[in-house]
Amino acid sequence: MSDSVAALFQRLTQGVYVVGVAHGEARNVFTAAWVMQVSFDPLLLALSINPQHSSYGLLKQSRAFSVNVLKKGQMELAAHFGRPARGDKLAFTEWTAGRAGTPLLGEALAWFECQVVSEYPAGDHVLVLGEVIDGKLVDTKAEPMAYHDTGAMDGASALFPEHFGNAETGAIDGASALSPRVSAMHHVATPRFFKNQGALQPTKRINPTETTPRRCFPGSPAC
Repeated sequence: MSDSVAALFQRLTQGVYVVGVAHGEARNVFTAAWVMQVSFDPLLLALSINPQHSSYGLLKQSRAFSVNVLKKGQMELAAHFGRPARGDKLAFTEWTAGRAGTPLLGEALAWFECQVVSEYPAGDHVLVLGEVIDGKLVDTKAEPMAYHDTGAMDGASALFPEHFGNAETGAIDGASALSPRVSAMHHVATPRFFKNQGALQPTKRINPTETTPRRCFPGSPAC
């Protein structure tokens, strides 16, 4: 399979974020790249999410989500929060609950909390618009992580078609083969690390003063 289309799309400037959702005692977080500002007045952020994502139900119920901006070099966090939702993904991470109950990471460069105002179908994803109701720049000296810096971490490059379209049919080559592989992730199809289809588990709030050591996740630079 040619990497030409994948290489082209990887040149789009995107950040790497940890999106948080919560409803009642249930919470989840997941790594995402398809987040952007779309309005000044009111201040709106857009999140593209697969409706089969294990967090989409919580987002629909709570009508809120948080966006935690990762710093350059936080590859371990990006990989960890991109893994399936099994157990408590926040167990060894300092976090607090926002005004809408969404998880806000203490290690993030910055965070935003959004109230959902509308959503629109977008191919195999849903585009969710959220009005920013709160936010904080946590680390003024850090630089944000770029999606391009993650390389092949999520395995998405293998899921792009070889060509934009078929001259005779007008269909994108490989599109029919991709549709069964659509995942619960923010990306177009099932990535290797960011796949998130596990059942949601209620999570507990962690006291920032706890000294429990963080885990070393397989495949991370620290392992």
